[in-house]
Amino acid sequence: METPGLIPNPEVKHPVLVAVVSYKKPNHQAVFHFMKKISKTEAREHISTFFQNIKNKSPEEIKKIKRLAMRHKIPLREKRKNLCKKCLAPYKNPKIRIKKKTKTTTCENCGCVARYKI
Repeated sequence: METPGLIPNPEVKHPVLVAVVSYKKPNHQAVFHFMKKISKTEAREHISTFFQNIKNKSPEEIKKIKRLAMRHKIPLREKRKNLCKKCLAPYKNPKIRIKKKTKTTTCENCGCVARYKI
């Protein structure tokens, strides 16, 4: 049994797949997306390499990484402060203001204001 997108391995008789079900709104048909299951340490490595070069990433790629982190319960902590909460674009040249123990960052794409305690 060959599954598209998987590399056959002679040692593994049955490849492990994770099925993600999403429903389309108009006719509510189920759509199955198959992904290869990875361990938590592999997910951590993938996330850390992704955030090393965050400046040229698209919001779709960032959304996938956030989903990967949520699926494996990996906190992003300080890494999420480099992203806009609304449009998920990485900050390239944000407007940053510090006032009364609060750091205010304004997104240059959508104008969303993010406030963090210092």
